[in-house]
Amino acid sequence: MVLFDVEVPSGTENKLLMDVCLPESDRLRDTLLFLHGGGFTGGTKEQFLGICAGVALATGWAAASLSYRLASPETPFPAQIEDIDAAVDFLQSRSAQWKLDPQNVVLAGGSPGGCIAAMACLLPKDSSAHSRNGKDGLRQCILLNGIMDMPAFIRRNPEEEKNLLAFLPDPGKWEGYSPLHLAAEYGCGKRFLLLHGTEDRVVPFTEAREMEKTIRQCGGMAETVAFPGEGHAWFNETAKQGKVIRTIATWLTEEEKERL
Repeated sequence: MVLFDVEVPSGTENKLLMDVCLPESDRLRDTLLFLHGGGFTGGTKEQFLGICAGVALATGWAAASLSYRLASPETPFPAQIEDIDAAVDFLQSRSAQWKLDPQNVVLAGGSPGGCIAAMACLLPKDSSAHSRNGKDGLRQCILLNGIMDMPAFIRRNPEEEKNLLAFLPDPGKWEGYSPLHLAAEYGCGKRFLLLHGTEDRVVPFTEAREMEKTIRQCGGMAETVAFPGEGHAWFNETAKQGKVIRTIATWLTEEEKERL
């Protein structure tokens, strides 16, 4: 079953919509929450609907795709993190109705969605940037060619500076809030899967390896899966989404076995 345009209560005037894939299940299942790409200022939940459905069918997990608030002068960071927290709260509130394990929500995101997902996973609830409402339970994250170093991203892609400024208006904060920096401080106990094209010129494959190394050095778990010859947004191509679904499904299934 797929529920389209589920409204997530957010406490703001903005309407948060989410598509939710719920395969039939007689057991409590975990949830995968996807965050779309689009340069921080664009994109919609539909980007990951196909992958959500595929992962749900392959694993029995619930899978959801969220249209978070796009970055703008009116809605900069941490609005997007707050939207993730609202979506997690909503999924947890539906745990009995949808047979969801409220203790295990895994975040996933592509490109800037990966950056935002990683920030939400790594930032502690007592962050000075905002109140996390107790979301320290977000411990697992999947990045699809995610942006991990914001200053390096702009050096390579200066045309994206306007979009990043809409998300995080103070360039002095770009390094400190980059997932790569946060991983060095808060990566202990976290578990990351990084899917990355080896020919990515927007976010080089070497950054995925660096993120993996950083998380492992501080006591977390991380695995990088290389996709030879693929560029930055390869995962959006329908013909290649089967590879994404199989890789994520295998990782989630192994993680679930480890907990049982």
